[in-house]
Amino acid sequence: MTISSAGPARVALCLAAIALVAVGCTFTDLHVARETRSETHAAKQPPSTLTVVGQNGDITVEPDVAVKNITVTAKLAAGGKTMEEAKTRLKDAKINITESSSGEVSITATWPLPASSGDHVYFTIRLPQLKGFNGQTTNGGVTVTGAEGPVTIKTSNDDVNVFGCKQAANITSSNGDIQVQDHVGDVTIVTSNGNVDLGNLMGGTSIQTSNGLVTINLNEKSSAPVQATTSNDNINLTCGPAWNGVIKAQTSNDSIHITGADGRITSQSISDSSGTLTVGSGGEVSRLITSNDGISITVN
Repeated sequence: MTISSAGPARVALCLAAIALVAVGCTFTDLHVARETRSETHAAKQPPSTLTVVGQNGDITVEPDVAVKNITVTAKLAAGGKTMEEAKTRLKDAKINITESSSGEVSITATWPLPASSGDHVYFTIRLPQLKGFNGQTTNGGVTVTGAEGPVTIKTSNDDVNVFGCKQAANITSSNGDIQVQDHVGDVTIVTSNGNVDLGNLMGGTSIQTSNGLVTINLNEKSSAPVQATTSNDNINLTCGPAWNGVIKAQTSNDSIHITGADGRITSQSISDSSGTLTVGSGGEVSRLITSNDGISITVN
């Protein structure tokens, strides 16, 4: 199709038609109906993994010894071209709770087709015991507390908070801050356009981000290595008295600042913007890389 000879109005009309085709089966709603639903599920055993898949909304999960079953509170919304259509679509929307033979429990929400841009759900889930957790959503935040097993989170355009979990956490996000506190296992983070704040961390760390501040405070008994890469912001690392290892740091357009307790830094070769230092007896190599901002290392 050739549109170079068309007038501005004709070009705009063609582009609008192309956009409409690209949208496919999703329509932009004019009206949104909302309601809050509560569901319970009596699991045969504590779920080996709790999987929650949301859409355009937050997911919050926490263990609660006061509840006997998995308790789901869902703030649902459905869009429609009219309010009557929105109400009908909301009535037909479903909260699905399934349990596999291996003990995995999955929680999802579904809406009637065609999909609407107004469709969204905010999940709050409580259960007696939380083992592994797998959370996926878009345009929403995820908060998980007290998971005893591995944690996997994928989201976008909002924050992620992980508190008091005990095994490996893998987090993929964008356009939101990530906070991990009081975590025992390793942490792997891939994100952009958001700050990363890790506090009282016992395990190892691998962080890839951009346009965000990275702050890592290791547990005083931790000896795990740290890998952190960002740009356009600082990296701040604090190591406890049990930490031994080698730190390689590199930045550009700024400098590296080091604060060390007496005798803890056993060798140091740091220029203004790159270099290596050895803490205690040395050991595994940690790498801190940024650009257009500085690196601060505190060794206690």
